[in-house]
Amino acid sequence: MAELLDQEKESEPDSKNVEEALTPPPQEQQQKQAEKPVSKYAEKSREDLEKMLADQEMMIGRQSEEVRDARVQLEAVKAADQYLQGQLPPKSEAKPEKKLDYFGDPEKAIKSTIQSAPELQAMKQEVENLRLENIKRELSAAHPDFKDVLSSNEFGNWVAASPVRTKSFQAMNADFDVEIAKELIGAYKATTQQPAEPTADRKESVLAASSGNITGSSEKTTGKKVRASDLRELMTSNPDRYNELYPEILKAYQEGRVINN
Repeated sequence: MAELLDQEKESEPDSKNVEEALTPPPQEQQQKQAEKPVSKYAEKSREDLEKMLADQEMMIGRQSEEVRDARVQLEAVKAADQYLQGQLPPKSEAKPEKKLDYFGDPEKAIKSTIQSAPELQAMKQEVENLRLENIKRELSAAHPDFKDVLSSNEFGNWVAASPVRTKSFQAMNADFDVEIAKELIGAYKATTQQPAEPTADRKESVLAASSGNITGSSEKTTGKKVRASDLRELMTSNPDRYNELYPEILKAYQEGRVINN
């Protein structure tokens, strides 16, 4: 009986023993607490933390300004690029090169081949250069000072003062018409340059007329007067006829029979 009572006492639960069995010793608890990671801010003072926070805010603000400046520069570059693209002529799409059909249209194919030949292009350029040289030579023979006349401001103003002369000048430049150039230069000289000094014969005639040795002067002006506008109209509408009458026209200018209007 006594043994049974002892066994019952031993089998009764003891919570104290359970807590002791599950609770680690104090030394082990201190070791676990020591193993916890230490914060890098643990040893910082309040002033240090505030300074670190202020530095971070300054750095963030500076980076924000740099990002904003970079965006402004990028927008400026884009705007400049768009402006330049708008100033450039639009790119024309390259047209597919047509193949020459020597069987279907041999005449056109052969003509196109000849016209695009480099040798022919060089020959055309030589012919054009030769034509220009001939024009210069012919102009120089008629008016040795043609370069000075054509480049002078007085000649430009004289041409611009008349619509007819302006059209003739434009036609001269467009077609390199040497005849129009000679007519314009001749008319300009006749109307603007001073008349030549009287020759010896003319001086003698004038002296004879003044002394009464002869009844009249041999330098009498003959012919009708003509309007300058009519001459300009003739030069534009019928240049061939104008060329035929050119000696008489110059004579009329020299004799003062041309009425400027």
